[in-house]
Amino acid sequence: MAGLVGMKWVAAATLAMLSAGAAHATEGAVKADATVTSANPTVNYGSLSNLYVNGTSTTLIQFDLSSLPSGTTASQIASASLKLYVNRVNFAGTINVLPVTLPWTESSVTFNTMPTTGAPAVTGVSVATAQQFVVIDVTSLVQNWITSGNNYGIALTTSSGDLVFDSKENDESSHVAHLDITVTSQGPQGPQGNPGAQGPQGNPGSQGPQGNPGSQGPQGNPGAQGPQGNPGPQGEPGPAGPAGAGGGAWVSGTSYTLGSVVSSNSNLYVATSANTAGSGNEPGTVGGAGDWAGLSPGSSFAWSQSFINSQDTSTSYIAPFGGVPFAGYSESPGAGAIVSPATCTVRSMQVRQFFQTGGSESTTIALRHDGNDTTMTCSIIASSGTANCSSTNSFFVTAGDTLEYSFIQTNSNPNVFTTVLLTCN
Repeated sequence: MAGLVGMKWVAAATLAMLSAGAAHATEGAVKADATVTSANPTVNYGSLSNLYVNGTSTTLIQFDLSSLPSGTTASQIASASLKLYVNRVNFAGTINVLPVTLPWTESSVTFNTMPTTGAPAVTGVSVATAQQFVVIDVTSLVQNWITSGNNYGIALTTSSGDLVFDSKENDESSHVAHLDITVTSQGPQGPQGNPGAQGPQGNPGSQGPQGNPGSQGPQGNPGAQGPQGNPGPQGEPGPAGPAGAGGGAWVSGTSYTLGSVVSSNSNLYVATSANTAGSGNEPGTVGGAGDWAGLSPGSSFAWSQSFINSQDTSTSYIAPFGGVPFAGYSESPGAGAIVSPATCTVRSMQVRQFFQTGGSESTTIALRHDGNDTTMTCSIIASSGTANCSSTNSFFVTAGDTLEYSFIQTNSNPNVFTTVLLTCN
């Protein structure tokens, strides 16, 4: 009995020593995240399922540190890692992590009300591959939050990339950003106390007779079945799959039917009209805009539009419908506007003109967003044959925003066919 008491005391003392020196791992969960963009400086995007970081957009994230043990000091933060899930890489680049220095609210923050930030805590973090986590050491940043008591979160910026991360509202992958924090012991180990005196060992009592087993009780009635739960909400659609039957690489000289799916330069396209493949209508080029619409993985949509220019010099307007040849136009702004089906970044506008008769013509085409002209505009001046122009002044579009083209021209040669290819992803 004395040996057993001694073993129990040694085990308790050993456990106390291990607990005093052990590290404690915890997680800082996201309590607020939102994107703000200079392209729409008064709009709040706190409910989006993705977070955008590019030349016009900054992402804000704030973390809940209540999981830290009470009384934790900055010196006890052994390490802290920020984990972000890369949903999409439109352009590879590097990101910077800056501390936010004033309070903000997910449901109301905009570019115009964005809080101030401090000097970058981490710079030059490379992001080049989608569908994986990127891990960033933010130990000093978390230590500063504990020291100052001001935890207003972080801002993610870039000067070279165009990147999309999962937000806490993304229920497709559940890859929410979070902090992995390691906390060291809460205090030094105290001195080991002296063992107490051993008490006298008692005499063992005599064993009593074994009792008879009781009779088995009746079997209980089965419980009533609970009500069936309601089905959960439908998840967001997954990314576009590979080309279906009849797909394959685009081949010059091949006759394609309406709806054919092909691949070209690692992107997918669907035929918007029956056509014979040639050097002038390759998918993804301005010459192919009248015959093919983009279906690239990760893309939201690509529109092509053909029309015959008006015969006057006043400004006219037309909607960017996909694959509609020789559409009509209006001289009333907004009459032809369409609603964007998705949140995305407009990447490029390519324009091709064919002059059916001689003479010269000057045409300027601009993309309008929510009733205002954008910087995505180009002009064509040519005297005969085919002319092209393009613009890559990208900007951010939210689902539900309106888009339309405006165009104005001279009247030297009204018999001109114009095709516009607009890509948004």
